[in-house]
Amino acid sequence: MPVIIINIYHTNDGIIHNDTIGPSDYFNIINPPLIDLKSRIKNTLYATKKAIELGASFRDYGKNEVSSYISIDTKAYINVYTNEENSYLTKSHYYLSKRTYDYHTLFNDLNLEGIIRNELVKEIWITEFAYGEFPSLVDNNLYENSKDSTIPETNMSSPFTGDISNSYKIPDDLPIYDNTYVVYGNSGARSLDTNIHNRGHQIESQLSFIEKNKINGEELFWNKFVGVNYDKYGLDYYSAVPNGRCGNTHFPPNGDDDYDYCNSISIESDLFNWTPQGGDKTIINCETWSNINYNTPDVNYYNLNKIEVKWLITWFQSIPGYNNNISYLRDGNNYNLTNWWDLFYNWDNAIKEGKTLWE
Repeated sequence: MPVIIINIYHTNDGIIHNDTIGPSDYFNIINPPLIDLKSRIKNTLYATKKAIELGASFRDYGKNEVSSYISIDTKAYINVYTNEENSYLTKSHYYLSKRTYDYHTLFNDLNLEGIIRNELVKEIWITEFAYGEFPSLVDNNLYENSKDSTIPETNMSSPFTGDISNSYKIPDDLPIYDNTYVVYGNSGARSLDTNIHNRGHQIESQLSFIEKNKINGEELFWNKFVGVNYDKYGLDYYSAVPNGRCGNTHFPPNGDDDYDYCNSISIESDLFNWTPQGGDKTIINCETWSNINYNTPDVNYYNLNKIEVKWLITWFQSIPGYNNNISYLRDGNNYNLTNWWDLFYNWDNAIKEGKTLWE
């Protein structure tokens, strides 16, 4: 899978990162040497790559026996340096209270169009050090709300479907080329956990969109896979508590609240043996995923929520992948589930060929 990686650092002298422009740490003003910060970010991105690849190993769960369906191929690795006059941040969209990125100017300056077209780039990872009401700025009396900036967790440019992502849904914020690509906005002040958390929401957006002939309360992705109770939560699936199926980005199967990855309460779930009709159940709690030994590089950054990383990789590996051999009974007919990773990572082909979650 071809990707472009862009890291945007804030510096006045090209030597020290200026945390008063964009903090490199959520809690403290550090002003680290760029050489150290760049090394940290590169290590985090390598760990992100490995976690994403691991996630596409269907039901491996730490056994290291199943090959990943994808391999990430970095086509360009670009460091950008800005100062207080960051010309890439703009308030051109009148309904946004925060500054966000002018992707058109950024892409033109970096000559990305040729790489995206020629290499059929599917993802662009942008690591940005946002400015906001963080303890590092507030506690040091440095915060000014007029300087707030943000970057969407995910943002899609597609000539076929439009923006299917966890973004502000601005139709023209990204250049549109011949092929679909997704821009992931990674927080430089945080780490691997938030990087793959963002991907979790993109997976939810795309798999929900591509599901055909949805039936309220019987949706294959949200109701049967994630396990959202339609009668209780209506269509507000993103904030709904799942009911013991596979869970989602914010909720493990036993979660009671958002981000409840450390919940020690045990429940029955078919997480490891999921089928639409109901698979064999096992007793699960937070120790179920925290005890799995996933072969990811050690990031060594204190903001990292390692149990969230383990939950997300476990959830990714539960998504029906290559050779899943899962059947689906619908309207009296028996179908086979498709490889959902093929739909996700080969989006244009899936859309043009009219594919969905089953065949």
